[in-house]
Amino acid sequence: MKMTDQSLVKLKPAQSRIDVSDTVVTNLMMTVQPRGKKVWSVRYRADGKRIKMKLGEYPDLTLRDAREKARDAILSVFDGENPAYDKTQEKIAKTESRVGSTISSLLERYDALHLSQLKTGYQAHTFLREFVARYGKLNILEFKRQHFVDLIDEIMLQGNGTKANRVHTHVKTFFNWAIGRGYVEHNPCDRVPKPYKEKSRERFLSDEEIKWFWSATEEDLEPFGHLARLLLLTGQRLNECAKMTVGELIDQDHWHLSSARTKNGNQHDVFLSPMAQSIVWRDERVAGEFIFSTIGTRLFSRLISL
Repeated sequence: MKMTDQSLVKLKPAQSRIDVSDTVVTNLMMTVQPRGKKVWSVRYRADGKRIKMKLGEYPDLTLRDAREKARDAILSVFDGENPAYDKTQEKIAKTESRVGSTISSLLERYDALHLSQLKTGYQAHTFLREFVARYGKLNILEFKRQHFVDLIDEIMLQGNGTKANRVHTHVKTFFNWAIGRGYVEHNPCDRVPKPYKEKSRERFLSDEEIKWFWSATEEDLEPFGHLARLLLLTGQRLNECAKMTVGELIDQDHWHLSSARTKNGNQHDVFLSPMAQSIVWRDERVAGEFIFSTIGTRLFSRLISL
């Protein structure tokens, strides 16, 4: 269509995006997103590839200015340049002047400013490990959707569907954080579906398996075996049981968890069965603040990072 300010105002969103080309500057295009956002872009070929470069959003970028930008971009292509590549390199330079812009350095910043404030931050570390190992040295602006797809596919090929879903979630969340901080404009993980359909757990330990479990914990009873048995008896999370303290025991059979100790942030009370009480109040426990500890004053080393 021959674009005018009046015709652009009348362009309405649809269920799927609409691409409209200008008849005056033929390489200029407007994309109308389903939510109503209108975005200018210019299309050209460079280095043997078809390239679509975003120019800005309408009406912040007017029709007149969009045409001028599109003409400038095409003239630079005729001069042997690639304006989209130059624009990316300029952004990389600006990002590097603000803070180390590799994925690895920004993940360290993400950890300090965000993950360290979460009770489940340690889980994010676990699932971001392969991401940073493979792409940590890459500038965040150079990470593309195909990189993300390759990472997820590789985990799926290892037979780890649930892990692939968790990596998907944590990498996407990291990029959303980076958008909020101004390091990137778009999330390369958007529109990439989770690869694995998870099912709710329906299996429970049989009586025979519980007997085997109870017998196996006998070999390393203090404190690890006792901890494992309490997990079975109470159904509480590992983190909650492992960090149980004397101060949380209100009574012989009453264990109180404050909001700071639970995953959902709500305080929780657990009433202990006689068998659970025999573990918590056992005589052989090392005296000190923690119920499960080898020295009493701190968690044993295997659970320090939980």
